[in-house]
Amino acid sequence: MRARWLIAVPVAVLLLAGLAGPAGAAADSLTLSASRTSLQFGERTTLTGDLTGPASGGRPVSIRDAGSGAELASTTTDGSGHFLVDLAPGANVIAKAVSGAAESPPVDLRV
Repeated sequence: MRARWLIAVPVAVLLLAGLAGPAGAAADSLTLSASRTSLQFGERTTLTGDLTGPASGGRPVSIRDAGSGAELASTTTDGSGHFLVDLAPGANVIAKAVSGAAESPPVDLRV
């Protein structure tokens, strides 16, 4: 009987470890930067960033107002996780990029 427990316990531990996913799996990380942060009304700025993590290519990215959460623009990452979008904010806004659970640090755009 004791021999069965000596085999069953290590097998159960291995099965549970496999269900938990790989140890140290990296979470997605998202960056955002603007070509210009000080704009005249009607001027555009180019927002760029990178999504890193597993399967970062072809993922949707939403540019959002960090205060209200309203979507300002949207795009999709290229095969390497890079994205680019032009934006002409109508007023001062603090923008952030969002993709899945990943959020970038905010970028302050002044009009």
